[in-house]
Amino acid sequence: MPGWFIHLDVARDIATRIANTPNGLPGPTNSDLAAIIKRFPNYYALGAIGPDLFFFLPDFKGDLGNFIAKIAEFALDVWSKLDDNVIGPWERRWVRFQRIPTSW
Repeated sequence: MPGWFIHLDVARDIATRIANTPNGLPGPTNSDLAAIIKRFPNYYALGAIGPDLFFFLPDFKGDLGNFIAKIAEFALDVWSKLDDNVIGPWERRWVRFQRIPTSW
């Protein structure tokens, strides 16, 4: 299976050529598709990688996947502690100011 770089490289090549190719199927024209690709490049890249995203999940990658899962778990733990000890207390203090009526 080709790597994600190949998928993105082919998608980039198609994106540069599609506006100059003749229309084929009914639906959006090739120039419409080129405009959509230009407007939403992140979604286009996500579609290019497509089902291979599941290949990046931890259960397929062995130790690398476990490493990714551990990073995500660490980030969630840090955020939870930060939220409980820093952000949460500040939110409780600022809630009083948020309840001030604005129709004075």
